[in-house]
Amino acid sequence: MSKTKQSSSQKTTRDAQATQALILKAAEEEFAVHGFTATRAEAIAPKIKCSQVDD
Repeated sequence: MSKTKQSSSQKTTRDAQATQALILKAAEEEFAVHGFTATRAEAIAPKIKCSQVDD
């Protein structure tokens, strides 16, 4: 099931698989630079233009 997000002037549809691919690519780039243990979600979120979700 896809989620929709409505802006003031248009509707957009989110593609879960595409979003997942963007997250994984950004994470891999961060892992390559900083290592697995030093990589933070705060560094990945802006790369994919996503707000960070707190636990």
